[in-house]
Amino acid sequence: GYALPAASYAVSKAAVNMLWTQLAVERGEATEGVTFTALHPGWVATDMGRSVGEPPLQPEESVKGMMAVVEGLEHGRHNGK
Repeated sequence: GYALPAASYAVSKAAVNMLWTQLAVERGEATEGVTFTALHPGWVATDMGRSVGEPPLQPEESVKGMMAVVEGLEHGRHNGK
């Protein structure tokens, strides 16, 4: 199974979020027409997700939700707004 220490998981997730934020800021003007985004799949029923309880989302539901976010992206909007 996946027994991840909570602190290391949280810190790595924060680092990924900041990386995408910085890429969008630093590269935004140089990459006209490119949109940077990071997606959170939710708590999904995978080996990792089940290692800490009973996740409410099946993988298919997670992908459907993320695809809806991607399809709704608008260039120039940021910070989830």
